[in-house]
Amino acid sequence: MKVRGFTLIELLVVIAVLGISLAAAFPSFRTAIQNNRLTTQANEFTTAINMARSESSRASRPMSVCPNAGSEVCGTDWTQGYFVFYDDNLDGVRVGADETVVRVFPAAQFPIAFTGAPNAITFGRNGFLAGGVVLAFSVSLADCKGDQVRNFTVAFSGRATVSKSACS
Repeated sequence: MKVRGFTLIELLVVIAVLGISLAAAFPSFRTAIQNNRLTTQANEFTTAINMARSESSRASRPMSVCPNAGSEVCGTDWTQGYFVFYDDNLDGVRVGADETVVRVFPAAQFPIAFTGAPNAITFGRNGFLAGGVVLAFSVSLADCKGDQVRNFTVAFSGRATVSKSACS
């Protein structure tokens, strides 16, 4: 009678090879997850900027994006989330209920860092950047490795562009 199947030694060799393969693949999988997190954050931030720009043109009212200090009050720490609101006095600060909040973006669920970010990003009634100064800042993971920096540039026309760069 012939018995079919694997011997214990064959099974242990396969498990060992599989374990070594997974151990080698795990670091690159972790990097892929971190890159996806950063891309998600960059896309959300771009969405907020584009929403403020398009809404200012559509409604013919100034709009701003500012960091959320809690209770939809403008702060200075972009890592705590941010929100888009009608900014009728173009000061980049939400004052009272007259300056209606359009959308709140929650804080990231992982540690990120904003470098060189302004206190607010404000668009005039025509969708152009208020103040006439091109904005440039970056977002990165707190434990940045490789090319995990996203550089934002907001042109006077209001157009936001994002590019990758290496960690410093």
